Amino acid sequence: MSGMAAKSVIDIACWDILGKSLNLPTYVLLGGCLTEECPAFSVIGFGEIPNAVQKAKAKPDRGVIAMQLKVGDDPLIDARRVKAIRDVLPESVKVWTDANASWNLDQALVFARALGQEITIPIEQPCRSLSDCAEVGRRTGLPIILDECVFTMADLVAAHAAGVTGVNIKLSRVGGLTKAHILRYGAVDLEMMVNVDDTWGCALTTAQNLQLAASTRSDRLRAVEFFAEWTNPLVSEIPRMKSNGRINPVSLPGNGFGPVNVEYLGESLLQITG
Repeated sequence: MSGMAAKSVIDIACWDILGKSLNLPTYVLLGGCLTEECPAFSVIGFGEIPNAVQKAKAKPDRGVIAMQLKVGDDPLIDARRVKAIRDVLPESVKVWTDANASWNLDQALVFARALGQEITIPIEQPCRSLSDCAEVGRRTGLPIILDECVFTMADLVAAHAAGVTGVNIKLSRVGGLTKAHILRYGAVDLEMMVNVDDTWGCALTTAQNLQLAASTRSDRLRAVEFFAEWTNPLVSEIPRMKSNGRINPVSLPGNGFGPVNVEYLGESLLQITG
């Protein structure tokens, strides 16, 4: 393993320190506030179809305007669940599926065929390889978002050349804000849609995601994962999702979070002083 997740923690902390030293929010250092209200997305996981439908149906009541639906198991069951969820949601709610590279090409094509032509939602990382993901897009006409197989600018350019229209940028996957914001600029210049996400987290992950999202052009930002709405307790005060499903970045210097309750974090594994 490359250790990108571990490296990303140090990189992100350095951006926080830089912002605090200059008394500027990190999003200013990443290009300025280009999206003043960032759309947040919620994740609907696996489960029995009635339960998944019930969970998804309740989300808009909390203001949610974008949802990622987890797939990657039995493609026929997944397709039935996705169709059932899409049917009960308002058309205004953005929906896409995410297989986390769990299917082979055959399974991904079966899912798309079972989904039917009346539902044209994007599929995120249906297969492990870029070539198979792109083939799913070519054969089905569905927009493809890449996640697990994009690490470098070369990966991003190859994906765009293969017809991929979106990318999910996870800070821990690519090594932190330094590489993430460069990939973001590349994706925007290639007219790709950008999701800002991470494997998991709480207040601090949410705050740093918001820095990248806020500095992304609004017409290229699909949504940002907002972990703080689904975790408790929070280790720090950060912006919260409003009733319209969006989040406003704050002008706090650095990565945009208040004092950290270190008692929630446990014993430190590493201390860096300057």
